[in-house]
Amino acid sequence: MKSLKNWIFGTLAHNRVNSVLGFSVMALLLAAIYLTRDATNLDEYLLIDEESPPQCDLFSGKWVFDHKFAPSYNDQQCSFMTDDYACQKFGRNESIYQHWRWQPHDCDLSRFNATTLLEKFRGKRITFVGDSLNKNQWTSLLCLIESSIPPSERFVQWNGSLATFKTSQYDGVSIQFYWEPLLVESNCDDPAEHHVLERVINVHKIEKHAMHWKDADILIFDSFMWWLSPKMTVLEEECSFMIDDYSCHKYGRKDSKYQHWKWQPHDCDLPRFNGTTLLEKLRGKRVIFVGDSVNKNQWISLLCLLETSVPASERLKQWHGSLMTFRSSVYDVSIDFYWEPMLVESNCDDPIDHHVMERVIKVQRIESHAIHWKDADMLIFNSFMWWLSPTTTVLWESSKDSLDIYKEVGRARRYEMALKTWTDWMNLHINRTKTELFFMSLSPYHQVGRDWGKGENTNCYNETEPIQDEGFWGSGSERPMMEVAENAVQQLKNHGLKVQYVNITELSDKRREGHPSIYRKHWKPPTEEELANPILYSDCVHWCLPGVPDVWNHLLYAYILNYF
Repeated sequence: MKSLKNWIFGTLAHNRVNSVLGFSVMALLLAAIYLTRDATNLDEYLLIDEESPPQCDLFSGKWVFDHKFAPSYNDQQCSFMTDDYACQKFGRNESIYQHWRWQPHDCDLSRFNATTLLEKFRGKRITFVGDSLNKNQWTSLLCLIESSIPPSERFVQWNGSLATFKTSQYDGVSIQFYWEPLLVESNCDDPAEHHVLERVINVHKIEKHAMHWKDADILIFDSFMWWLSPKMTVLEEECSFMIDDYSCHKYGRKDSKYQHWKWQPHDCDLPRFNGTTLLEKLRGKRVIFVGDSVNKNQWISLLCLLETSVPASERLKQWHGSLMTFRSSVYDVSIDFYWEPMLVESNCDDPIDHHVMERVIKVQRIESHAIHWKDADMLIFNSFMWWLSPTTTVLWESSKDSLDIYKEVGRARRYEMALKTWTDWMNLHINRTKTELFFMSLSPYHQVGRDWGKGENTNCYNETEPIQDEGFWGSGSERPMMEVAENAVQQLKNHGLKVQYVNITELSDKRREGHPSIYRKHWKPPTEEELANPILYSDCVHWCLPGVPDVWNHLLYAYILNYF
């Protein structure tokens, strides 16, 4: 059962379930986990004509009009009827629709006999779980069996989401309906007040519902119509690793379309993300993301993608200085993040207190960082945003006792000097037979709205759609800096290291709407001043989760599946 649950979340939840079908199937499978009885042959409950051919497909057939076929009740006689389904009571004059019966191709359905059915149900608890269509069917069944039970021996009562039909006959059989339109928990769970502008679904939670029906003898589920809403949000807070920097809905973002875009290569398809498969690939390994807060953004995304594939009791997260560690005892794997925004040593190396007036970089020094990650099995590097500061001092040790200070060094040149130190150190110290290397290309920023045709003083704030122009290249994707990184990675390849340059820049450059803007907490919640001045205070650098970094991890997953 545990492996089934892991498979559900691995194959559906962590593809971010970009379709209605994905959500619906996920919910149905999750509900199935809570069935406590053994599977039973369907024929035990279906009243099939004894002379019917074996293994008749009851669902393959046609509707047949039959004057002799008539309902055993009408909508004004059944005491369980509700106005939702009482068509003739509210003016429908014709009744032809009541005289069509279902005819399977290869067999006949036996005539419905309420007493026979109640004998089958004797002493049992039957529960319909679902939406108003399942309630529709439940009401139909009560009307079909009503005449077989004296009025004094039957009743219906409502208790919250649970409606119960009970009879003292037939050993107290009960036939219930439980309101659970999405099968999992949502803001539509109130049986009366469930009309909301935007549906919010907690796709990993079902327990508060399941406790009401898990002990039933027979469960009849349905879930479909409620998944068709175009306005539907998946709760990102349900990831226990989520932090407020990327939790955009928590801090007021109302739209959710940005969560539902996937990346489609022109000439192939990305494999569906499967958390269990990835963890098996990484079994026994140590994986480390090394870089800045954008790399941390990607690391958090990966932990959220993997979370449901690892039982809560078998995972932990620790923070020790610049190193944050996620560990799973099930797969004997650790997936870490190490704070190293410049890759080389600097006065920004403190993982908390790194906001300085002027950045000072020791472009020849890397050892104090590298000792923490050099023995990893897989390293994922990034470094870009911190090099854009206009106030940066470069320290260069020209001799043993001489320290030169350079202030007037262009940022591309500063970046090149640091990556030269990084590549030299990697070439000398990384185990070529053990360690796999990835370098994530620069993550673009969207501070300048005129890049995509907006006016002055605009940025990513209030953007809700990606840029559709495939040739778009904004000012936040700096080609000179990309070329420096590409050259550094090529040097490592030339020296025989296994390194992959993951180009996330062009695809991310289209996603102007994927940033938090003002909808985030960075150390403290946004102030009224910040909320009122999005042009000045919007974060157009980091990314909302779920969102764009999930796609980066899908790319990483594809590389790991295909090449390692």
